[in-house]
Amino acid sequence: MTPLITIALPVFNDVDFISASLDSILAQTEQNFKLIISDDGSTDGSAEICKAYAGRDKRIKYIRQPKNLGISKNMEFLVAQADTPYFMWAGDDDLIHPDFIKTHTTALENDNNAIVSFNAYAIINEKDKIIAQIDINYGSFSRLIQLFKLVYFENDGFGYGVFKTEKIKHVKFPIWWWPNRKTPYNNIYPSLAYYLNRGRYLHQKKVLFSKRQKSPQKTNHVIGGQGNGTREIITYIIRRFYLVHYTFFQMLKSITFWNAFVVYPFMLIKWFLWSSLKLVCKSFWYKIRKR
Repeated sequence: MTPLITIALPVFNDVDFISASLDSILAQTEQNFKLIISDDGSTDGSAEICKAYAGRDKRIKYIRQPKNLGISKNMEFLVAQADTPYFMWAGDDDLIHPDFIKTHTTALENDNNAIVSFNAYAIINEKDKIIAQIDINYGSFSRLIQLFKLVYFENDGFGYGVFKTEKIKHVKFPIWWWPNRKTPYNNIYPSLAYYLNRGRYLHQKKVLFSKRQKSPQKTNHVIGGQGNGTREIITYIIRRFYLVHYTFFQMLKSITFWNAFVVYPFMLIKWFLWSSLKLVCKSFWYKIRKR
């Protein structure tokens, strides 16, 4: 039987959580899937766990990259492997509900104009305790309104939804300019704009996904300029400026490319000017309080 969906799992040094993530995937009520694991050079024991799971289940394919690609290139590598009707990314530290795949593939089957289906989701800590719930519906009859919702609410959760593979095969993810080159933060947003400009977003109210929030000690990602207030502000401003323009050019590749010109001023204000001003004010207030 041809698999219904490709589950793409980029992995890098998450030995404490990866088993739970894999178990949640294997516990799906929809069992007709293939899972591709792309290990980006883990050194903490994650590789051994992934190999063990792949050895027990023929639906799992484990690939170890010969050199570290970084999260953006690793995600592009994974989506290029997909040859099934549906596709999803999974986090190596996140959890999905047993009905996650079944719910979303069913929803997409019933809507020819849809590109993605996602749901309300929980934020959990390292002990699986729920610390917050997020429920944002980006759906609209208008792709332009969907894009405005994305810019206004600025949340990257639905990047972990279920997609129609044929509509996302050409998606790209940014590698930020120096000094943000090793920073993956915000790299999902351009792809989200690309999706919303190509099809309808379908929303499910039930909480079917748990996104993990980890302590700094267990977080692999680096923030440019971290530890130096001024440098951190400068690197943040550079990254957000690039974010706006990379997103703009991603939207130009979409079906309704003219939406990019309409949304661009709003992105520039909300994602660059306003967010940068907030960070500067926050840093200034922090310095005053320390005196």
